[in-house]
Amino acid sequence: MFLPHIILVAWILKCAWKNLPTPWKWHVLLAALINFPLYILFCAPGELRNLSLLYAGFMVALSIYIKVATDFET
Repeated sequence: MFLPHIILVAWILKCAWKNLPTPWKWHVLLAALINFPLYILFCAPGELRNLSLLYAGFMVALSIYIKVATDFET
């Protein structure tokens, strides 16, 4: 089930990125720059909890994705 989750996260970020406020874009980019190298170096295989710096940015992106996906008036 690992690959479907990555595809879903990538899809949500792709769709929400253009509506994400600039400070949140910077947060996601900086957190990714910090987290991904550390994840590759020190993480156990199959363990995603070490990507916790990205959680807040993903929750904001998810909320924007849901708002855009359910906003039928625009």
